[in-house]
Amino acid sequence: MKLDNRISPHFRGYTRMGTEVTQGRADAREQIDYSPEREPVHNYPADQPYWLLQGHNMWPDEALPELKPAAMAWADLMSSVGMELLRGISVSLGLPEDHFDEPFGNEPAWMGKLVHYVGGVVEAAGNQGVGSHADYGFVTLLLQDEVGGLEVLPPGTTEWAPVEPLPGHSW
Repeated sequence: MKLDNRISPHFRGYTRMGTEVTQGRADAREQIDYSPEREPVHNYPADQPYWLLQGHNMWPDEALPELKPAAMAWADLMSSVGMELLRGISVSLGLPEDHFDEPFGNEPAWMGKLVHYVGGVVEAAGNQGVGSHADYGFVTLLLQDEVGGLEVLPPGTTEWAPVEPLPGHSW
């Protein structure tokens, strides 16, 4: 509980099992949220509270010292992959390859989540790891394990489709 995200002004740290709610039901997940390690912004305009998200991460350094370097290295890799993906999107839209470099290239804002889904553990969640939702970022990169459970709602449809895990692949 030393990492409880409720003590972080930057929405970082540990979220306990069953405390996040999606679609009106508790989620059967626990997670650690982290972002770029930057100095907090203190004097931001009142109509821009998103500056609160910039700040320091909370890590279980005593219990798991290898987590921070591994998670930050993964984030660096995903930032590189994300920029390559954005360049591909630019070209596919008939835009210059570097179209997204200015808004996303220098100091991108990203949120990393190390999530542990445990179906059936939180009574109020039923079999829901996390309820249906849309991610709030421009691009989401996900590493799915062999357990599966990820579903997507393709545009123009009303039926959820499973995304089968492929060994050695991330989505």
